[in-house]
Amino acid sequence: MSAKNVFVREATGLVKEVSILDALIGNIIVFNLVIAAVTIMVIPYTFPGSNLPLSVLLTFPLALCLALIYVLFGMAMPRSGGDYVYISRVLHPALGFAANFNITIWTALWIGVYSNWFTTIGLSGTFSTLGALLTRPDLLGLGSTIVQPVPSILIGTAVNVLVAALVISGLKRALTAQKIIFIISIIGVGLVILVLAITPHEAFVQRFDQLASYNGIIETASQNGFSTVSDWNQLGPTLGASLLVALSLMFAQSSQWIGGELKDAKKNVPVSIIGCLVVGTIGMYLLATVAVSTFGPDFMAAIQYVYYAVPGKYPLSVPPSYNLLASIGFPNLIVIVIIGLGFTLWSVGVIIFDQLIVSRCVLSWSFDRVFPKKFAEVNSRWSTPVPAIALAAAIAEIFLIYYSYNPTVSFLAGSTLGYMLGFATLAVAAVPFPYKLKKIYENSPAKRSVGGIPVISILGIVTIVYFVFLIYTYLVNPVFGANAPQGIFFMVFLWIIGFVIFYVAKFYNKRNGVDLDLVFKEIPPE
Repeated sequence: MSAKNVFVREATGLVKEVSILDALIGNIIVFNLVIAAVTIMVIPYTFPGSNLPLSVLLTFPLALCLALIYVLFGMAMPRSGGDYVYISRVLHPALGFAANFNITIWTALWIGVYSNWFTTIGLSGTFSTLGALLTRPDLLGLGSTIVQPVPSILIGTAVNVLVAALVISGLKRALTAQKIIFIISIIGVGLVILVLAITPHEAFVQRFDQLASYNGIIETASQNGFSTVSDWNQLGPTLGASLLVALSLMFAQSSQWIGGELKDAKKNVPVSIIGCLVVGTIGMYLLATVAVSTFGPDFMAAIQYVYYAVPGKYPLSVPPSYNLLASIGFPNLIVIVIIGLGFTLWSVGVIIFDQLIVSRCVLSWSFDRVFPKKFAEVNSRWSTPVPAIALAAAIAEIFLIYYSYNPTVSFLAGSTLGYMLGFATLAVAAVPFPYKLKKIYENSPAKRSVGGIPVISILGIVTIVYFVFLIYTYLVNPVFGANAPQGIFFMVFLWIIGFVIFYVAKFYNKRNGVDLDLVFKEIPPE
């Protein structure tokens, strides 16, 4: 049997409708400047003495190495599934499937989380902020009510189902909706940066003092065990903070998981990935710079410490989020609503692109006969993989319900190490790629060398070293919150399940006269 006949069919049935702008927007959406703002608020508390803006800049060069690996692989093999195709063809099919299965399941679970956050962080945060600043108990009550499990499940389910229906109805519609959401969301984030840039530190302190005591927050933290820091330019904490920043900067390449639908991949791949990393780094740097200037790093650290570690002493009715503090500093109703809308809708944008990622990875497995071929079906009317999209929504819905009742679920922390291990596996595949798949490498734009050594191999080695250090640090240091035993167990469990599924599929196909090894000697058709 030829490799051509081993694939489910001769073409995926997907349509190349993702433009450079679409891919760039999708990457920036998943990069997620809203989560970056959350990270910025946490860093002074977790790494006292760190230079926050500098930590962002220090992370960029190493994040660029991973991004460039995806760029070079993506130009050589622009296919749905991304690293599943790369790793399975270069290293081993079972390893490629297990690594991508791990990333895909985590991404599906995060769709459920974002469906919950749309309500519990987005809507609730906006209503609560308006209630606190306008002294409106009804808005505060609404913000408190909708975070309860049943309302958050009902609203989250509506978001999950509507997004799945949108993605099923056609890629073009989904990308159009994503553009609209991105415009609103980026205006919200941009407005946050602008209002903080024009709000002097003294004005923020004065306005905060109308609700609570700025210096009282710092004193309460100090009296309850938080050490005061006199120097916020220390090298050690700044390097530690850069490892936390990496959680945002390592997600610039999401479009590669829908690589089979990219228009003009040779231009699309580098522009959308590098463009996202540059835009995201600049955005995160600006968010960090204006926060430090307006809020003050001592206060940022102290208010997080009081909220998380000093029960009964936090003086506000709303958690100390980035957008809350910005709204206090610039208490304009229209500005608060726009910021809240932008921060809330960003979650929907992530869900849209994550749905594309999960469904296309599932389709790519099924296309190779590693997963039930039902999930390789593509609707002839909409050119979308309906069963795969439905599966992604079902997984997300189950976790939405679970997460809504268990918002501190510890095994979710395993996603950090899960993604890192997946990216590290890709870096390993980058080293032998030019030699293992010499013909593909030689005939692709990925053919670049320095002193006779392939650039992708050099990048692979650097990235391996970086991720070994990252993974080790996250495992041994509890400050990152990624080494919870439940999280590590679930991450390992997903890898094991990935290997089991692959070898069961191999055995099943062999019994039915299909040699699965043949498929991985070829690049999937488009």
